[in-house]
Amino acid sequence: MSSSQQQQSNPNGDALYKGISCPMTIGQYVDFKKMAGEMILGNLKKGVPIKTLGDIITKQLDGWVEKLSTRVRCSETTGSKTGTKKFVAKWIKACGLSETEMLIQWNVNVHALQKLKRIPHNEHFGIHNAPQQAIKSSVASR
Repeated sequence: MSSSQQQQSNPNGDALYKGISCPMTIGQYVDFKKMAGEMILGNLKKGVPIKTLGDIITKQLDGWVEKLSTRVRCSETTGSKTGTKKFVAKWIKACGLSETEMLIQWNVNVHALQKLKRIPHNEHFGIHNAPQQAIKSSVASR
């Protein structure tokens, strides 16, 4: 898939954590960066220290990545296809979320970890392939 095709199919870009992006996309732009800021602020108002919040988000993403990696390893052994809707649905169910919850939480968590400076922006972490509309929106909201 070319970069322009990828941008059209995922107008939010790819939220990478440990080289893995959420295997679901939505066909419209959602300001996950703004949602991450609101989530961080809400937790700070509740008295959650920034370090603790970063630890909680990291632990959650690590758990999801491990569940997905375990399923990929198992699928490679059995010859199953990992990109199928059925495969993704089983992974989401194992994580205890709905598709919408997973999509939102994954993207918000990656944005939050970037804001908290808990992850670098490189080929394995951060928001990649973000279309110009998302970049402009992000700059305008600063």
